[in-house]
Amino acid sequence: MKSIVAGFKEYTERLSAREGHQHDDDYDEELKETLDDMSASEDEGLDKLTVCIGALAQCNRLLFQQLFQKYASEFTKLLEDKSSLLKQKAICVLDEVMESLEGECRVFVPNIVPILGAHCLNPDTSVRQAAFYGAGVAAMYGGQEFKQFATAVVEKVQQALSNPQARSEDNGLATDNAISALGKVLMHHSDVIDMNNALSLFLSSQPLTMDFEEAIVVNKTLCSLIQGNMMAVLGDQLKFLPTVLTIFGSQLETQSVDAAATAQISAVLQLLQQQLPGDALRNAWQVLDPQQQARLQGAASSTAQ
Repeated sequence: MKSIVAGFKEYTERLSAREGHQHDDDYDEELKETLDDMSASEDEGLDKLTVCIGALAQCNRLLFQQLFQKYASEFTKLLEDKSSLLKQKAICVLDEVMESLEGECRVFVPNIVPILGAHCLNPDTSVRQAAFYGAGVAAMYGGQEFKQFATAVVEKVQQALSNPQARSEDNGLATDNAISALGKVLMHHSDVIDMNNALSLFLSSQPLTMDFEEAIVVNKTLCSLIQGNMMAVLGDQLKFLPTVLTIFGSQLETQSVDAAATAQISAVLQLLQQQLPGDALRNAWQVLDPQQQARLQGAASSTAQ
């Protein structure tokens, strides 16, 4: 662990040196290209160091928990640097630690989640993406320690989604991770948030458009929410039923679902057919386009076989 921390410190020094070269008299396109190649290579190296941290955590979670308590401040210091890249890399380390420790990350949640929250609206999209991803991980594994932050995370998501440029090419990945984080808060901490508001936001912000890995997660989350409390998700007078069917119809047979997500959607469709009035399903069906209807019919038929 000490060597990994040293690696991050050395990277910081070299990054500062490269930035200094930009003000040299002989700075030109050729030197810029050389420095960019060096940066790309070192970025890859930092990513590998982050993966190593996760591997260490998985080897012995309790031992790593004690070890990281000693070195955590070395990574949070990087967040004070003016470089957005360093901020993003530092947050990725915090994300990796929580994800690898799973339930054992709870001891770090009171310190890490406020850091993530402070960067969820950072001007740099890669920093925002990492911060929202980490907020989702903390919601998933943070247990009781996360509950005090649940409402604040929902508010950060709402702020991010209210940005008129939230769905732009530059912001799309960060936005998709914000929606995924919101789903995890709904899954694990609905008892301490305004569920109706959060659920309406979650449904209205789908489908995800850029991060297909998170899209798969979000589709599974929506299925799990319905399977856990169908009537709460569908709302008064089943007002969200057309929205749910539209989401599933637009996501099936795309990159946004894998085999497991498709099977879970199929199971949910069967559940809806079994438990909802036929008139409600027929009325909701009318809002779907022919392609969405065909996809849903195929998935429902697959379930029934």
